[in-house]
Amino acid sequence: MDNKAMAILFVHGIQGSPAQFQWMIDQLPPRIRYENVLLAGHGGNVEAFRHAGKKEWLDQVNDTAIKLCRQYQRVFFVGHSMGCLLGMEAAKLSSVHFSGMLLLACPLSLRPTFAYFRNNLLAVSNYHGENPYVLSVKKANSVFAKHAWNYLSCLHPYLDLIRLIRNTRKAPKKSINYVTAFFFEKDEIVGKKASRLAKQQFDFTTVQLPQCGHDYWTASAKEQMMACLIDALQ
Repeated sequence: MDNKAMAILFVHGIQGSPAQFQWMIDQLPPRIRYENVLLAGHGGNVEAFRHAGKKEWLDQVNDTAIKLCRQYQRVFFVGHSMGCLLGMEAAKLSSVHFSGMLLLACPLSLRPTFAYFRNNLLAVSNYHGENPYVLSVKKANSVFAKHAWNYLSCLHPYLDLIRLIRNTRKAPKKSINYVTAFFFEKDEIVGKKASRLAKQQFDFTTVQLPQCGHDYWTASAKEQMMACLIDALQ
């Protein structure tokens, strides 16, 4: 396996962080290159986030994917949540050729639950409990505000997420090969319809992992996802 000719593009989801992929990066063969994108409007305060949107995100991921495909013989994509959609859109470009894609909680369909609103509210508050689903949301968040209600002003990026879902669900301009989409039994926002769409419309290999939420993944789930990535690289 010639690792010099390989690179991986990691893209996080809305309000997420590149740090969500660190557990994967730590297990990569040392000579494999990677780009772990911080999306526009993330990594700072809520003011920057509320002015971000799909145009900036698409341009950023598209430009990075094109650059990597020019530099490396094989480029793999790993995305979480909205990051999956950005990768799927990039894969439609004639100048982008992903050798494989690993999609985690791909939001082709949204179905917010009470747990989603509860976990997110607790995650941006002074929560000191031990609920792993809440703690994982808290750890993933890269958009910070002094008060939880400041996030209510961030309507624009979430409306753009819905527009992005609609665009991505349209028939792809070219087929995307070697895609495995992982979905999670206790996902608080991605509905079960997303898994059916991934399999039936896009012909992706789909895997359902038990006891996992949108941001919280068990040790065995992480092991299975990492094994899938290593198999793809080989």
